[in-house]
Amino acid sequence: MAYIVLTQVIIMALLMGVGYFLFKKKVLTTLGTKELGSLLVMVIIPSVIIKSLLVEYSNEKLQLLILSTIISFICFIVSITVSYLFFKHDPIANFGSSFCNAGFIGLPLVQNTLGNDAVFLIVSVIVQLNILQWTVGVYNLTKDKRNVSYKKIVFNPVIISTLVGLILFLSRIQLPQTLMSTLSSLANLNTPIAMILCGSYLAQSHLFNLFTNTKLYRVSFVRLFVIPLITLIVLIIIPMNQTLRLALFIAFITPIGTNLAIFSHLFNKDTVYSVELICNSTILSIITIPLWISVYGLFI
Repeated sequence: MAYIVLTQVIIMALLMGVGYFLFKKKVLTTLGTKELGSLLVMVIIPSVIIKSLLVEYSNEKLQLLILSTIISFICFIVSITVSYLFFKHDPIANFGSSFCNAGFIGLPLVQNTLGNDAVFLIVSVIVQLNILQWTVGVYNLTKDKRNVSYKKIVFNPVIISTLVGLILFLSRIQLPQTLMSTLSSLANLNTPIAMILCGSYLAQSHLFNLFTNTKLYRVSFVRLFVIPLITLIVLIIIPMNQTLRLALFIAFITPIGTNLAIFSHLFNKDTVYSVELICNSTILSIITIPLWISVYGLFI
């Protein structure tokens, strides 16, 4: 399994390289990266979520979905608590280490490693990630409850697509093949677009500072080592399906989410520092993700 994950991580790193090259050559601009991000959030990830929920209904699948929701919530409580203990005086680092990149990196990694059906198991992670970022995350970042927008949660494309997918799943409605093919085509764009976007973020950062600023390494250490270790212990303790355990573990060992830069910009925080944190942890995750999967194999 570690070799499979390593292969996928290398492919994703190469795609990041494409994004880096395109931005440096000005084929992809700052406006272009913003539009790619919007395309991912508004269309591609919702398509992945709906497609993942369009599976044949069974009580076992429903139970797995509920169990996934409960366990992923526990894992988020762990990551938020650990991050607060380490970085309560650094709002950006606190936000960054609290929330994994389950959407842009975890989702395609689970999809390409465990198969399309496994995406069903981490839908709850993507949903809770969005809800917690707009509530706990925004509060920790700004220390102002007035910035918490429940309207943006309700009308979030991820939430809406999840509700649509759940209705289709529970009602056992089958979409026409034409619609299914369209959803599949859009969902297949997730990995390349997400990684190209990450590469463009990397191109916008100061490479020298990425590798010399020890503060970045401290945040990445918490996000990529401390939180995965505690998450692994939690996942070992709780009895569950093996595929579910691995899918959740992959999602929670991913680096700092790219939404950190978006929220920092939205609330007038240090976006340069945010991008550097994202890029530092993303680069290091190329090593840490296969490493953690190897460790996982020793205990499971």
